[in-house]
Amino acid sequence: MNIRLAKPDDISHFFEYLQAHLSDDSVGDTHLFQSLSSAESNITTLIKSQFYDGIKKGIEQTGWRRLWLAFEDDIVVGHIEIRAHPQAYTQHRVLLGMGVSRDYRQQGLGKQLLNTLITWLSGYPHIEYLDLWVVSSNLAAIGLYSRNDFKAAGEIEDMFRIAGTPLPYTFMFRQLNIE
Repeated sequence: MNIRLAKPDDISHFFEYLQAHLSDDSVGDTHLFQSLSSAESNITTLIKSQFYDGIKKGIEQTGWRRLWLAFEDDIVVGHIEIRAHPQAYTQHRVLLGMGVSRDYRQQGLGKQLLNTLITWLSGYPHIEYLDLWVVSSNLAAIGLYSRNDFKAAGEIEDMFRIAGTPLPYTFMFRQLNIE
């Protein structure tokens, strides 16, 4: 398994992986992990441009992103990404998103991705918090984050209504650079 920071040439492979990953959302024994209906689980032109443009920007620039990809035999099997919060005065916090292909779940890849990110963030001491949102019924993800020092800070009931089903959303964070 090779985990590395994505380059512009990797993005098309990432989108192939991501489309397959999104199509697996709430299929079979997979928990709902994306706040989209299955009919809307497509990667839009806007999302593509946010990744293409974001990974080229410096972290002091509006719209920046960083993306790490996990490869197995040149195939993307997982990812973790961070991006700036859209609100002003939040440069000390970043938003996290991640995912792992079905066949690679429950094998420690999520923890490896988190560790890779946290090691990278140690070079950026001005970033003090990792923030994330997770569909509250996704107990596997909440467990992974909790085991890796994330704390739940709140839940919004009935945040989404997908196919008529109300879904709550949990906010979690991890403080970095704790001495």
